[in-house]
Amino acid sequence: MCMVFLQMGFTYYVSFQTLAVLLVAIAIGRCRPGLRDQSSILLVMAMFSVFLLFTAMHVPVAISENSDNIAYTTVGVLGYAAMIVLAPNLSFRSVEAMLRFFRLVSTMTILISVGLICVTDLSLTPYLSRETLTLQNATLITNYTSVDALVDNFAYLYDAQLKSNIDLFYGEQSYLAVVLFACVVSRIVCETALRRLNLPTDGPLLPRRRGKKPRKASGKTPLLARFNTQGVVTGLGLGAMIYIQSFSSFFYVAIVAASLAWSARLRLSRIRLNLTSATIMVLGLLLLGKVAASAYGYYAYRFDSVSESGSFDQRFSSAFDFGLQEYIVGITSAAQMPPTGFQNGVLYVIGIAGIGGIAMIAYLCWRIHVLARPLGLSVMSILCVMGLFSQNGAIFSPNKVVILSLVLIPLACGNRPRRRQAKRAMKCGDEQESALA
Repeated sequence: MCMVFLQMGFTYYVSFQTLAVLLVAIAIGRCRPGLRDQSSILLVMAMFSVFLLFTAMHVPVAISENSDNIAYTTVGVLGYAAMIVLAPNLSFRSVEAMLRFFRLVSTMTILISVGLICVTDLSLTPYLSRETLTLQNATLITNYTSVDALVDNFAYLYDAQLKSNIDLFYGEQSYLAVVLFACVVSRIVCETALRRLNLPTDGPLLPRRRGKKPRKASGKTPLLARFNTQGVVTGLGLGAMIYIQSFSSFFYVAIVAASLAWSARLRLSRIRLNLTSATIMVLGLLLLGKVAASAYGYYAYRFDSVSESGSFDQRFSSAFDFGLQEYIVGITSAAQMPPTGFQNGVLYVIGIAGIGGIAMIAYLCWRIHVLARPLGLSVMSILCVMGLFSQNGAIFSPNKVVILSLVLIPLACGNRPRRRQAKRAMKCGDEQESALA
């Protein structure tokens, strides 16, 4: 539920995003984490910190335009940056529990979001409609807007005979799209890692406490285990991304589809077809095709008018406006700030830390490649994380840390050595046999 209401709360820190960070931290702590590649982490964070402090002293407005205490904000940025860099370097003794935990979180977020989209567009209740959800955007802790601006937008849409955008509780379509994208990638990574490490796909979400006896196997097959749940959930997530009609959704869907096709994760030989599963597959493909056909006009228009797109210009124009000095030491004058502020997290990191920010992003991409390469998901994982960075400029925030953890921590779990994990699997198998006996 924290993922669904991530943008809601009483204040910035008394909110669902802070609760989500605490829950992720508790789950990590229960799995007794360790830390790898410590020397590289220290080097990257040292470079980032030096250039960030230089910017804080000379151009504090580059770090935050609304901060009353730039020292406090700078410490917060360093803390969130450390969380992001540490996440793919964690090692866990109970990787199977961690993978199942993040698989459940991503699956439930996709299913609840798809359900809310269906309820919203079917107008089953007046409290969940596009207009009502748009009005609550004025109360969000981030991505908020004024009520007057929303009313003016309603008047324009009414005159143009257009529908309001569907963004649920996130404030904008691109944010909903990037949450679904992260959840789809997270679930694929978790499933692939569980198969690669020969780990059981069902079991407790967190390690059992000492002295607590394991439950006896019931011998019954779970209902969801009879179907290809990964294909169903992935299809729902991709369909929802297309349906909400965010321009970035097209690229997210293309990345996932191309990655799955390239890595051959959905081979027909692995699918056990019977009458029920074949019917579900055909209906799913027909529904996905209908959703794609209904959204074709929107995406065709966006591609035709991409040169006139204000959001595209706001996100990427700074990359061409930066000179060599900005890429080395960061922004040195407030006049070099984009007129609308940073709308791209990658450019924001470079703008406030120069080569230190580039080092952090490069290290993160390299680390993701190392972790995802054994799973065959390297390109998709890197593009997913860069997509999360590029969605907006507020990359160093609790909500973005939570969304990034959906991808980074499962990748850290999936890179456990096979030999060590094989011994673990054999030990678990012996324990299960003795329990059944």
